[in-house]
Amino acid sequence: MKNAVSLDTKSKCFRCKRTGFFSYDGKFMSCPRCLCETNHKCMIKHNDGVMIKSLFCDKCGIVFEPFGCEHRDDVYNSHLICKYKYNDDIYDGMPVFESLDELIQELNNIVVLQLYCPNNAISSCCSDDVDYTCKLKY
Repeated sequence: MKNAVSLDTKSKCFRCKRTGFFSYDGKFMSCPRCLCETNHKCMIKHNDGVMIKSLFCDKCGIVFEPFGCEHRDDVYNSHLICKYKYNDDIYDGMPVFESLDELIQELNNIVVLQLYCPNNAISSCCSDDVDYTCKLKY
């Protein structure tokens, strides 16, 4: 597992054409980074004890909340992990996994401390639990 403090993305909103970390409606849940559709559902623990419904991308190795908040009609801002605890150490950034097997092995050792809406500069987020001071560069 690596810690990423920056990510690039190929994703563009098909409505406004801006680059960002977007997922689309429930017909398919694309990775907000590479746009592939081979994602696995997982639950990851938030620091308040709530389990966050997330997806894992095989290609990118990232875990993301696909429908964090609405960007435009049927286009959602994906929320990313920007601070987490792993085996009692705190990291700024997000975990990147080598494989699904590694994610399964390490998932119980990770607690999400902060989520981030990387598209907050181009649309307002409707969720109160997302921290805008956390800056994961892209």
